[in-house]
Parts: sequence; structure tokens; C-alpha cells
Amino acid sequence: MLYELQKMGKFQEHHLFLVACLFSMQSLEENLELDTVAYNTFIKSMLEASKFNFASSIFERMCSSSVAPSIQAYNMMISVYGQDKKLDRAVEMFNKARSLDVPLDEKAYMNLIGYYGKAEKLFLDMQRQDCLPDSFMYLSLVQAYTESLNYSKAEETIHAMQSKGIPLSCAHFNVILSALTKAGLIDEANRVYEELSTFGLIPDLICHRTMMRGYLKYGCVEEGINFSKAYPSQ
Repeated sequence: MLYELQKMGKFQEHHLFLVACLFSMQSLEENLELDTVAYNTFIKSMLEASKFNFASSIFERMCSSSVAPSIQAYNMMISVYGQDKKLDRAVEMFNKARSLDVPLDEKAYMNLIGYYGKAEKLFLDMQRQDCLPDSFMYLSLVQAYTESLNYSKAEETIHAMQSKGIPLSCAHFNVILSALTKAGLIDEANRVYEELSTFGLIPDLICHRTMMRGYLKYGCVEEGINFSKAYPSQ
């Protein structure tokens, strides 16, 4: 394997990632003890070089060692399989991290949704693998819809969470409020804000500030004052 990597890189010293690649594979073949930072660095080098098979091999070696893969490692491996068009493997990696109670961050969720293109397909595939999306996953889905300007789908997602008994928080609504106010859709944002109480939520300070920024940004000073009076910050 080291010989193949040497041929691949041809020892081009100006490519730093190739140096990392060579050292990583030599370390693995000589059974040197590596720490989390080293493994992450090597996986990242392989990812940046689009050498996905090598990245996968390093990750497998990491799992078989005494070093537990970190959040960063799982994020990178989701990217590895996503860029390699192996979406089933990406979902498996995501599910494996969750089964091990690895606290995946928003980047992992958004990466997975991004590689799938359509979040609905991702959710269906996760359900087929008996892995139900949680509140955090739905938060990423709401964000994905708002970033694509599909505000109605973002709101439908909120209602779907309620019907499925998945915990809602002000954070889910603030994503929509922020998108609507940035787009100048103040009336729509105000409607969503008023609907928080129907979901059993009291708007928090972040939601309140998002609304106030929207009013001020578009010169709706009087409306902002009336809003502040009607909905004092919590």
C-alpha cells in the first residue's frame, strides 16, 4: 500500500497533503501508536486528495485501535462517502455515530443532507435502517429548506415534528424567523412568531431579537415598537 501511495504522490514536496499521506500509511504499516489528532489529520489529507479508499482504510484502522473516533472523524468520513457517491455508506457512518452516542454537530447533519440533495430521501433511507431522525436532524432539515427559500416546506417540517411527537424548541422557529426577516417577509415572520404559543412554546430572547432586527433593517420602526410592546422580551 505504501508503494502505491508513493507512486501516486511521486514525492512532490510542494503538496503537503502527500507528505501526510506517506507518513500516515507508513505509520499504519509499522504499527505505530497514533492519537486522535494524527488520525484526523491523515483522514483529512486523504479526503482533500480525493483518495477515499485510503481515508476509509485509515478510519477502519482507527476503529480497531484503542483510539475512539471523534466528532471530526465521523464528519470527515460522512464527507468521504458523500463525495465518493456512496450515500448508503454515508448514512451507515451517520447511524453508527449516533448508535455510539457520539454527539454529532450540525455540520454532520448538513453534510449528509447536502450530499443527498433532497432531505426527504435521506430521511426515508434513515428510516429503512431503523434510525429515526431526531430533533437536531429536523433542525438541520428546517435550515436546509430555508436556505433553499422553501419556507412553506420548512413550516410543514415543524408541523410534522409536532404530529410525530418530536420535541420542538424555539431554535426550530428562529431558523424560519431569521430567513423570513432577511428576505423582508416581515408579516410572514410575525405570523410564525405568533404561532409559537400554539406549539406550547414561549418565544425566547433570540426569537425576539431576530424579529426586532428585521423590523429595524427594513425601516419598520413603528411596527417594531408596537411589536416590542405586544411581545416584551423574555
